[in-house]
Amino acid sequence: MTELSQTILDMISTSQTTDKQQFQNALKSVVSVLKNPTLSKPKHISLSLFAGLYDLFQMIEKQKISESGVRELLQKSNMQTKFINEIITVMNNIYQKQKEEPIHYPTLVDFSWRVDVIISTASLSRVLRPVIHLRMVLSDGSVKQFEMSMQNFQNLRFQTAKVISEMQTLEKSAIFKILDV
Repeated sequence: MTELSQTILDMISTSQTTDKQQFQNALKSVVSVLKNPTLSKPKHISLSLFAGLYDLFQMIEKQKISESGVRELLQKSNMQTKFINEIITVMNNIYQKQKEEPIHYPTLVDFSWRVDVIISTASLSRVLRPVIHLRMVLSDGSVKQFEMSMQNFQNLRFQTAKVISEMQTLEKSAIFKILDV
């Protein structure tokens, strides 16, 4: 059985003296912060209420606690039923939106590379070691740059070819032929 943190227990005791409107405002604030972590807690919301709700939703997400599990946990902790129902409603709305909105990963927009040869270093006068620089621009606007040795690049090429080969083998399997219909 999952155990509630002290922050969540403090939130439950604070909620005993909180009216429904204050609790709903705290829930809205927590959902906003969960969606956009750069936001901060509004000044008019109780810290213990906000922190407890935030920890509760983090715990639900990490431990994949079901609706009935959340209800049972909160009821055992003597939380008011009206607030439990509010939390369950918000929880269901969050998970419903996550199911409806598929995850979109950024795609590769531009890819460039170059090979530099390290001629010498401070300690060695003659090195002559190639280094490969890769630069990727993604559809979300981010730029990823990295460099690797020739050996690491050869390993990357090999692993990429292996994954492509396995994907082609999977595409030929019966399950993909059924789904193509």
